[in-house]
Amino acid sequence: MVVLYREILAGGITCLKYTNDGIVWLKLYKDLFDFEETNALLALCYVIPVNSSRQDTEDADFFDRLLLDVAQFRIYFDNCVDIFVSGDFNARTADRPDYVAHDDTNYIPLPEDYTLYEDSDPRISTDTEAPNAHGHSLLDYGNRLNSVL
Repeated sequence: MVVLYREILAGGITCLKYTNDGIVWLKLYKDLFDFEETNALLALCYVIPVNSSRQDTEDADFFDRLLLDVAQFRIYFDNCVDIFVSGDFNARTADRPDYVAHDDTNYIPLPEDYTLYEDSDPRISTDTEAPNAHGHSLLDYGNRLNSVL
């Protein structure tokens, strides 16, 4: 993978981790990017498509590695960093919910203006094919991190 950015941003971006597993971790410094409180981490990802001839040579546990990285960076930065994940996951999710289904405000104190995703407008998806293995893994990843895709 290659990451390109403008020279003017060079002082505000550090590559934290790069391995040949389809994930590049960048640290984005709050001062350059005008983040209010914390620096941000950005994971840029590429997942080999299902049934690709290259897939046999790649580790099948991509999303487990991503979860492990997120956990390790949260610990390393003492939870004082925002984490964003972006890339090409080659994941088909069809019309499966991309939020925590059956979310409930009865057990966790939340702001009064908190909106349950199930009450939000439905997702507009042009993905008409059935979910693939990467799609199921991506949705599970989002649920395990209590995140919205």
